[in-house]
Amino acid sequence: MGAYATLAAVKVDLNITDTADDTILNQLITDANDEMDNVLKPLVDTVPLTGAGITDSVKAAANYLVCSLWSGYIKDADRVKFWKERHDMAINRIAMQQSATPGDRQEVVVVESDYLSSELEGD
Repeated sequence: MGAYATLAAVKVDLNITDTADDTILNQLITDANDEMDNVLKPLVDTVPLTGAGITDSVKAAANYLVCSLWSGYIKDADRVKFWKERHDMAINRIAMQQSATPGDRQEVVVVESDYLSSELEGD
């Protein structure tokens, strides 16, 4: 299982300052990290991601998923939707980053020439 979401970051996102809900938040973090591995499997070579492979987008997506799960736990449907949309946007950003590898891009060659030494081409 990857270690993407953190209690400290989730509590900042949720504006929670006490420790009363840390037990349930830690369980939701475990669930979200497991789910992130499943989401990332088709996008990356190996899971769980480690070290530099854990980008800010991956951390954000995991934290947003925990926030969505927490909102469901406290039965706030509007917040569930808000955090789920942010999670989905982060996952889409990760997918775009993974598909934008240099090998997949077309190479463009720019040829410069001195306009004074070249004849103008026209109709």
